[in-house]
Amino acid sequence: MVKKVFLLATFLLGMAAAFSQEKPITGKVVDETGAPLPGATVKIKGTDKAVVTDVNGAYSISTAAGSTLVFSYVGYATQEIAVGESNVIDVAMNPEVTEVSEVVVIGYGVQKKSLVTGAISKIKSEELVAQPSARLEQSLQGRTAGVVFNKTSGNPGAQITVRIRGVSSNGNADPLFIIDGMKASKYVFNEINPNDIESVEVLKDAASSAIYGSEGANGVIIVTTKSGKGKKGKVSVSYDGYYGWQQASYAPVMDANQYREYFAEAYAYDRMYGNLSGGLSKLRAIATMMDNANVSLWASPDDSLAVLYQDPKALQAYLQTKADEALNAGTITSAQYNSWALNKNVPLSFEQYKSQLFTPTAPDAGYNVFRKYVDTTYAGTDWMDEIFSTAPVQSHTVSAMTGNE
Repeated sequence: MVKKVFLLATFLLGMAAAFSQEKPITGKVVDETGAPLPGATVKIKGTDKAVVTDVNGAYSISTAAGSTLVFSYVGYATQEIAVGESNVIDVAMNPEVTEVSEVVVIGYGVQKKSLVTGAISKIKSEELVAQPSARLEQSLQGRTAGVVFNKTSGNPGAQITVRIRGVSSNGNADPLFIIDGMKASKYVFNEINPNDIESVEVLKDAASSAIYGSEGANGVIIVTTKSGKGKKGKVSVSYDGYYGWQQASYAPVMDANQYREYFAEAYAYDRMYGNLSGGLSKLRAIATMMDNANVSLWASPDDSLAVLYQDPKALQAYLQTKADEALNAGTITSAQYNSWALNKNVPLSFEQYKSQLFTPTAPDAGYNVFRKYVDTTYAGTDWMDEIFSTAPVQSHTVSAMTGNE
C-alpha cells in the first residue's frame, strides 16, 4: 500500500513539473504591409491546441519551450516558428504565390480552363495582332475550329455573318455576342479594333445554353477588351501601325489580240466543220442525199470514206465529180443536181475562214453581232489589271491607358 502511494505521488510531481514548464506566448500577426490579420490561426504543431487572432491581429497561447507554433491564413504562406526563451513572437505573413492555370470566361465569371468540359476556343491578344488586319473577324478567321465568318457582300466594309457549327433552325443563326460582360449586337462586334482586344472566347456547344439560356443556342462569342494596368496616376501611351501594299490575285485573261485570235479560230472551225455552206456536216448531208438518189459512192477502193469524211475540201471535190458523172450518165435529173448545189458549197481553207470573220461582206449574219465588237486595230485595255491594281494598305493605332484594375 505504501509502495502504491509512493508511485502515485511521484507521478503527480512529474505532471506538475511538466505543466510548470509551459509559458504564455503572445504576439501579433500582420500582412506584408504591416496591417493586422484578424482570424489568423496559431496552432501548436503536433497537437489540436490552437487559437485565432483578434481584430488587431493579436494572440495569446500557452506552450512549452521547444515546441513549434504554426501560423496560417487564407491566401498567405504558412509559417512555422520554434518557441525559444522569448515570450513574444510577432509574425509578418507573406502572400502565397502559386502558378495560375489559364482561365476562361464562363457566363459572368471565370473558371479554370482545365475544369471546363464544354467546347471552348480562346484567342489571345497576341494572336489577334500577329497578322495585320483592319477588322476583328479577319483576325479570327481560321483560328477557331467550327466557326465561319462570311461577308454579306463584296463591298468594302460590308457586314459579316458568324456561324458556329453550321446553321441552326430557330430562325436566327447568329451567335450571342458578349462584350465586357454586356450583351451586344453583331454590328458592335464588327466595329471593334483588334488592337483593343484582350481575348476572345468562343463557346461552341449546347452547354452555353445552360449559362445564357436560349440566346446561347447558336453559340456565344465573349470579347474582353483591354483595361488600364499599372501604377495609379501613371499614363502609358502606345503606338501600333503598319504600312504596306496589297495586290489581288486573279486568273489571267486574254487581251484584245488573243481574244480576236480565239474568236477567229472558233469561227473558222464552225465554218469548216459545221452545217453552213461548205462545212463538213453540210457536205455529209449532201452525200446522204446523193446516196439515196442511187449515185455510186465509195465504190472504188481509192474512195476512202474515212479520209474523205474528215476533209471538207476532198469530200466536196469527190462529191462534185460523182454528181457530174451521174448527171452525164442520166442517173440523176438536173433538178436533183441543182438541189445539191455543190458549186456553192466549196470549202475554204482554215486561214481563209479566219480572215473572213473580219470581212464586212461575210455571208454569215449570225456572226455580225460579234463582229462589230472585234476591232482589228484596237489594242484593248487590261481591265483586270486596272481594277486590281496594287494599292496601299495602312493602319495606325494610338492608345493611352492609366489607372489600375
